[in-house]
Amino acid sequence: MKRNPDERLCPPPALHNKRQRMDEVLQPLPGEEPDEPATTTTEPRLPFNHADVAFPLDSWRKHVFSGVPLKVAYRVCLPGPDTSLLCAAKLVLFTVTDHTVTLEVFVRGVKVVLDEPGDPSSILQAVFSMHVSSGAGFHEEFPFTRFHSNFTVWNGSLYNKKCTGTSSEWCVACKYLRKILINQRCRRKKAKSETHLARKIQSKTQAVRRLKAKVKSLDEQVAQLKAENEKIEEAALLRKIDNLHPKQKAAILQCFEAASRKSPKGMRYSSEWVFECVIMRMKSPRLMLPSRTCLRNFKKYQSSFGFTPPFSQELQKNRKDG
Repeated sequence: MKRNPDERLCPPPALHNKRQRMDEVLQPLPGEEPDEPATTTTEPRLPFNHADVAFPLDSWRKHVFSGVPLKVAYRVCLPGPDTSLLCAAKLVLFTVTDHTVTLEVFVRGVKVVLDEPGDPSSILQAVFSMHVSSGAGFHEEFPFTRFHSNFTVWNGSLYNKKCTGTSSEWCVACKYLRKILINQRCRRKKAKSETHLARKIQSKTQAVRRLKAKVKSLDEQVAQLKAENEKIEEAALLRKIDNLHPKQKAAILQCFEAASRKSPKGMRYSSEWVFECVIMRMKSPRLMLPSRTCLRNFKKYQSSFGFTPPFSQELQKNRKDG
């Protein structure tokens, strides 16, 4: 194909610089409107005046977050376990981004979706009418619980992570969690009581072992004394107790006689010793206490309650001498 000779003589005009070349490239096509010059960015604003929104109660407050994006929060707070912190029981958050307003509602930290959002005042009234779930119980009620993947701690109370945040009393998830925690607490109490019982049994076993050892040593001492007493002759014993009081002498003789017998049955007692046993109220079968049949024989004995005939005669002599 041959070129036109006029094109050689009239070449296209050269572009002076790159900027001129780009301007020509970006020129609008026929029938196309040119782009408007860029304007300065304006601050985001809410489509309503947040200062005129009516609160359901005086306890509700407003907080405007400075910066971009614009955020306006309406909330009601509760005092937490730590007095330096406040827990937002209900929170309504308006966020303005790119000329769009986003509404977020949180009840006890759980995001809630409203069915029919309307104007800000009606939204606050709808959130105010929601009931906050009471949770599974206070953390002090179940002190053995720690951070777990199944529940969270909010304002000193335990909540299931599946809790919806709004319920008349207990949601199903929190109710199920409370039942589990109560069962765990019962098991821990039972384990503690069993441990306490095991310690009691161990201490009682040790006490019984000590008492058995003590009884064994006392039995050995008694057997040793019995062997020594059997070696003593009756004449030597009488010589040793000859200078004692008659009552002491009778008691010693009865003790030696009882020690030499296997059983107190069939023993003979003197009248003085029977009276001594009655006065001293000796009730142990190991002591030289007369049996019932022996005591029946002494029931016929007539006493004058201390005023015996010898005593009356002696008293009469003293009166005559006086």
